[in-house]
Amino acid sequence: MKVLIELSRLDFETLEPETIRLCGKMDWDEFLRLAVKQKVMLVIEKNLDIFINNNPQVHIPYVYLMKIRVLSKGLRDRLKAIDDEIERLFQIFNHNHLKVVLFKGASMKKIYGEEYFRIYNDIDLLVDLYDVERIHDILLQHQYIYDSDEIVNGKILEEKCRQVFNCIGNYIRISEGITLKIDLHKADCYNTWNLQDFYKGAVKEVSGIYNFGLVDGFIFSCYHAWHHYPRVVCIRLGSYLASLKDYMDIREFYLYIKRMGLLTHLYRRIRLLDCDTIVNNMLYLTERLYGTFCERKDVVTCEPTVENDHMDSLLTSYFERRLFYPKQERELLKVYYSNKNTMSVLGEFLESAFFDKRVYDEYNNELFWNAIHSYYSQENIFFDEPYGTIIRKNFDFSFCFSLGWNEEDLIIKIDISDKFPFWGQEDFYNPIQDCIKFIFNDDWNKVFTLQIKSNGRHAMFIDNKGDVLRLKRVEENVTYFNTKEGGYSVITSIPWEYTGIIPKKNEKTYFYFNIIKYNKRMMCTETIIFDDKKHRLVKLK
Repeated sequence: MKVLIELSRLDFETLEPETIRLCGKMDWDEFLRLAVKQKVMLVIEKNLDIFINNNPQVHIPYVYLMKIRVLSKGLRDRLKAIDDEIERLFQIFNHNHLKVVLFKGASMKKIYGEEYFRIYNDIDLLVDLYDVERIHDILLQHQYIYDSDEIVNGKILEEKCRQVFNCIGNYIRISEGITLKIDLHKADCYNTWNLQDFYKGAVKEVSGIYNFGLVDGFIFSCYHAWHHYPRVVCIRLGSYLASLKDYMDIREFYLYIKRMGLLTHLYRRIRLLDCDTIVNNMLYLTERLYGTFCERKDVVTCEPTVENDHMDSLLTSYFERRLFYPKQERELLKVYYSNKNTMSVLGEFLESAFFDKRVYDEYNNELFWNAIHSYYSQENIFFDEPYGTIIRKNFDFSFCFSLGWNEEDLIIKIDISDKFPFWGQEDFYNPIQDCIKFIFNDDWNKVFTLQIKSNGRHAMFIDNKGDVLRLKRVEENVTYFNTKEGGYSVITSIPWEYTGIIPKKNEKTYFYFNIIKYNKRMMCTETIIFDDKKHRLVKLK
């Protein structure tokens, strides 16, 4: 791991003596696996050549050098095909007077130089919402296929886009045996971050390609790494999105901005966007990997806010371990939680209070309220933050939930002490509002999202495999909502048939839910986690 990190610097000159000694004992199969998985193979190839020339005494098996050469050539061939396609696309967009902005991996050539050192697999494009219809039609005219089971025209797609977090859709074209993929994103909302300013400030290069300005590109790289940070909850659920490449981008972007004399401009931009929390956390993590490279000035402090980011001191989950070995980390977490999820532990702290079912006449008919205790959160509130999951002891937020069910429905009641919820008014699915999510048996391919509407038209949607364009509305859902002093109360039903669970006596069903809160200051969402080791075990009786 240490050798891999040091070899992924663009300005690599030599390894530290201790690291050189490690090379003699290297598991080269594991090194190769990590280089591919962490998406830094091309930089590794370049720097290994430098290292071999400077350290002839260090033996690197010839077979692995050849494997690196072969893998790198395949990567470069693909990158060349993608770059040729980008040029073709922007000729088409410019001809049609459309402003389309290239961002993420393919836009970083100015940072990494003309040679291929930065790996990317697709073409990420940022567009204005009102151009979606035209762009969709143009892509179809130029042999692209819209990757969806549904037949969608440009007009329908534009309407659906208003309900999407970021990715409008994927388009695929096969050229000379290479699959070219476009990810189309809308500028007004990228994972709850508004990129309109970045879109408007995009610079048109000599090639005719629009890119973010340098400073905006760096800030977006920090945000993108923050979005993919290997959080504890993600590792538990098998979602491994982070890679060393994200932190390599941050380092190289920052050093490039420094060389260009734009640090003062960067500081001003960070203040204006009020994003110093994200930038500093990501810079801190990058320096944790690569060593110090930032100037401590003004809003850039790189404060060590990310040391131990698991809520329990008995299991300290380190950032590096989750980044490089997430599967092993997941096994550790599974063992930890399986030891805690016992009925004896559960019974120690659950309160034996039930809510009065008689208040809710709609549920009286054949409803059997079971001996599931109400659970009060007290201090067991977890926040899934950019840098992991922690206990918030002084946070003015708590909840209490109870369960009941019959043969058709699971009934959930949640009392929440939160005076300032952000409920939406739209009748359709709106990702930028507070919501409650329900998951059963850790099946994250099927997520139930309850959205409370200020107009009273509450609705539940099923998000299948993360595709918000294929949301299914649960028409049989019934939800009651009322405000009260210091908070609000929600009662909702989930038909068993939608969950895929057949309730049987004495069988265990794992129940998980969280509340997504929109954070206006950071222009992102925060997840309040109620996946506590002590309360998620439900036993049907």
